[in-house]
Amino acid sequence: MSRTPHRCCRQAALGNTLPLALAAWIRASPGWYQNFGKELPDGGDWTFLARALQTATVYE
Repeated sequence: MSRTPHRCCRQAALGNTLPLALAAWIRASPGWYQNFGKELPDGGDWTFLARALQTATVYE
């Protein structure tokens, strides 16, 4: 019998996944900027942070 995890358990799992996805995207971001012909901002900026957070929510 397969059981679906309770909602709080799924949220806890997502809570652990988001920081990992965010770190992975930040590490990969130089390639993203290069692929789109943009310069990686020195020291980051608010646009970089917004892009990183938005992308981390769907990053695999």
